[in-house]
Amino acid sequence: MSRVAQLEKFDTGRLFEGRLKTPPLPFSITRDGGFNKMKIIAIDLATKKVGYAIFLEGTLAETGLIEATGENYQERLLVIRNQLIEKIEKFNIEYIILEEVPMNAHNNLITAHNLCVAQGVILGLCCERSLGLQLYFPNEWRSLVGTYDGTREGTKRDVQKQKAVDLVNSIYSTNYHYYKTDSKKRNEYSDDDICEAILLGRAFLKERTEENE
Repeated sequence: MSRVAQLEKFDTGRLFEGRLKTPPLPFSITRDGGFNKMKIIAIDLATKKVGYAIFLEGTLAETGLIEATGENYQERLLVIRNQLIEKIEKFNIEYIILEEVPMNAHNNLITAHNLCVAQGVILGLCCERSLGLQLYFPNEWRSLVGTYDGTREGTKRDVQKQKAVDLVNSIYSTNYHYYKTDSKKRNEYSDDDICEAILLGRAFLKERTEENE
């Protein structure tokens, strides 16, 4: 189960959530007044390529990859932010689902720092537009969708990515591919960013459905 805490309740009645405990939902978290009407975007966040998946009323409506080029990561984040705003406005998004930055899993402190800044950009969007936010640690959402088995082997990057692609293909009859980190095709053809965004969204929907049954 994800750990969330009520940090701030916006005037719209939706909740901005952090990560301390799992509270009941004492209010409607959608504009239409029902859980099944929720409009969410799940994001596999990075500073160059961002996979996203949009779910409308529990149904996968759109997936894609936002790509930002350039040496300056702050300029890339601005590109990512602007494209996310377009999706939020187009689909009337109410909730953002995001992976927590696992600081202890990053050997590269610069990468970890940049991801934290990227997460701050998303937090700013949520505050600016009164959106709900759910954060999951990697092992949490993977456990919810069944791609994490608790073993050391199951924590390896290539294993996790391949499982995500395989699961999405089995659920949606898609033809996504994963190429390992050292593959020449990795940066151009690998679909793991999109697949992990899809599964992140499914983890949220699964958890919230179970909580409200």
